[in-house]
Amino acid sequence: MLSANRQALLNLRQALRAEILAGIYPAGARLPSEADLMASFGASRHMVREAIAGLREEGLVVSRQGAGVFVAFPPAKTEAPSTEPQDTTETLELFEFRIAAETEAAALAAIRRSPAQEEDIFLRHVQFGERARSGLPTAEADLALHLAIALAANNRQFSDFILSSGRAIIPPAGGQAGEGSGENALMAHEEHQQIVQAISRADAPAARQAMRRHLEGGLLRYRRAQQGRG
Repeated sequence: MLSANRQALLNLRQALRAEILAGIYPAGARLPSEADLMASFGASRHMVREAIAGLREEGLVVSRQGAGVFVAFPPAKTEAPSTEPQDTTETLELFEFRIAAETEAAALAAIRRSPAQEEDIFLRHVQFGERARSGLPTAEADLALHLAIALAANNRQFSDFILSSGRAIIPPAGGQAGEGSGENALMAHEEHQQIVQAISRADAPAARQAMRRHLEGGLLRYRRAQQGRG
């Protein structure tokens, strides 16, 4: 069984890897400073440096003396898909699978999340809200929040699902809370609020129910958008 410190290190490394592969930190982007990572994850400087060293060994990041740590181009075999679903049927099937998987991820996050993971979920929620209220694209922020919740479930299968799907889980503009969808984004933000609050209260049933409402709401918005285009 892993020690608490070793598990915390693996969680930190996995979280950073997940965000890189999901495109939250794109190729060429600078990672947050050591101090910021320490504060965000409640980790020691040694732990942050060890996690970065592991990512460097994987070829995901490069260090530039005096400038910081930057995202390299991920190996092709580990890149998360960035394309949208091929057609409406695929999108609907993905929604159905998300409802099954992400509702349980939210419930597990409510009882398993660490203080640092809870803080990260809240931060991603705030960032989504800021973009939604400003009328800015929300797809990346939406993906980041759902990934943070999946990571907080502390079961790699959930986060791997988000990563393997990439931005395909966020329907195109006019669907769910996608890019260019101001009213839908604000509605999704209100739904996110219920999920985040339930996770913060460690209320697994409420988190499960809130995530289901959110995803079913997104599915309904997507179907309405498709009907409007027909």
